Amino acid sequence: MYMSKNHYPTRKQLEQAHTLSVRATAYVLGIGHSTAQRYANDGRIPIIRIGNRKLVPAQWVRDQIELTGDDSGLLPDHHDLPPAA
Repeated sequence: MYMSKNHYPTRKQLEQAHTLSVRATAYVLGIGHSTAQRYANDGRIPIIRIGNRKLVPAQWVRDQIELTGDDSGLLPDHHDLPPAA
């Protein structure tokens, strides 16, 4: 499952994803997109290049969240949201 550059993952989607875009990775980690691009270019964020696309292994992102304990950048799953009034 590939998370596109304009899609930000929920917890469940991150658990199932194989790769994420650099933009989605930045969002999940709570850093700016340009910072994430710089980190991807200098090797601090591992990337897989497919043509011109840069994809980040989702397992690496999951490991970073586990190390810091901060998953606040993830969107809640729909069932986690309170019912609409």
